[in-house]
Amino acid sequence: MSKAYLSAELPALATQTLTDNGFDVSIYDGDGLVSHETLLENVRDADFLITPLSTKVDREIIDAAPKLKLIANFGAGFNNIDTAYAKEKGIPVTNTPAVSTNAVAEVTIGLMLALSHRIVEGNYKMHRDGFPGWAPLFFLGHEIAGKTLGIVGLGNIGSDVARKANALGMHVQYYKRTPLSILKNVQ
Repeated sequence: MSKAYLSAELPALATQTLTDNGFDVSIYDGDGLVSHETLLENVRDADFLITPLSTKVDREIIDAAPKLKLIANFGAGFNNIDTAYAKEKGIPVTNTPAVSTNAVAEVTIGLMLALSHRIVEGNYKMHRDGFPGWAPLFFLGHEIAGKTLGIVGLGNIGSDVARKANALGMHVQYYKRTPLSILKNVQ
């Protein structure tokens, strides 16, 4: 039976998929991020290592896992993994580039709305002082429709933010080495 070590808890579907496919799954369930020492100890007999972006997988970790067949990053990037060394050792490195695209884009739009409409500030005041009554300028924010959003780097997340911002009536300008034509009203 192949052993998979998850250096963080993942969504239940991911873990269930592994167990349904016959993997012996061990999961770091401690407080905070897995320490380097704990990771070293737990990869020793792992065939597969699945990590979030916050887990550093360096030469020492790779060398501690002689049976390692794959390092899978649960996230869009893989700059936390020594990919050159993994390649040298014949260990493929994968990632999940779309796993958080929509969620990150939604949070980005949510933060833009929260800032422009002073939501956090207003929530704090309501909890501290209560609602004194409406007045035309009371916590007056700014609408984002008609505003211009600049995005540097238009990868998966940036493109999704651009689509969502465009749907809210924002003008989007971006910088990317190669222009895209799929976004309406985006320059």
